[in-house]
Amino acid sequence: MKKLTTLLFLSVAVMLGFAQNNTFPTAGNVGIGTSSPQALLHTQLPKSSGPEYPTATSKGDILHYFTAHNNALEFGLARGDNTRRAWILARHASISGYGHHYSTLHLQPQLDVATHYRGVAIGYPASVTVPVQVGLAVNGNVGIGTTNPQAKLAVEGNILAKEVKVKTDISVPDYVFEPDYELPALADVEAYVKKHKHLPEIPSAKDIEKDGLDLAEMNLLLLKKVEELTLHLIELRKELDAMKAERRHGL
Repeated sequence: MKKLTTLLFLSVAVMLGFAQNNTFPTAGNVGIGTSSPQALLHTQLPKSSGPEYPTATSKGDILHYFTAHNNALEFGLARGDNTRRAWILARHASISGYGHHYSTLHLQPQLDVATHYRGVAIGYPASVTVPVQVGLAVNGNVGIGTTNPQAKLAVEGNILAKEVKVKTDISVPDYVFEPDYELPALADVEAYVKKHKHLPEIPSAKDIEKDGLDLAEMNLLLLKKVEELTLHLIELRKELDAMKAERRHGL
């Protein structure tokens, strides 16, 4: 009877314990996998000879694993020396049969009040605040289709857009229409083209192949050439009109 009473008491105590919330001390750090935690909650994976990355059938070096129904959120941190690689992966929780069904992972999803939305900052100090209604702010170069972007935005492939605007500090060549502008003589242009095989101020095919094409600069240079050509046509029209007038008077 005494043993039965003791067993019943222990069972009730266990059930009461499970019914209560698990809490941690209000002071100090908690470590999982480490005896010297460096933060309020410090999780450390054991050492490994090399990193294991996630696949359709493996979680890889997973650090934290969260599940809700059959959905999973995996935080991975490669354990190889100096790999400096981590990932966040949302996918089906049943790795054996559905691990290749990846899900959408929203970073800072926009909620109902769009005017209060602050997006994601990449490459900025932690003290920098992203202004409201900014979806993504990146400090550094961004590569699409390339891991070695050489510009603020490098795209290895085609770009499709409904509208592209280029802002530039290059002077718009409306100065061509100023009275004191020295219009290049057509004879000089002809001589330059025969020698260099391209228009003055316009980069050659070799230069474009080597350095690429600056769209803003090229459009303004072409505009300048069109304006110069327009002035030449106006002058030729005047000369033609003068010749016609002389013929009429001669008759």
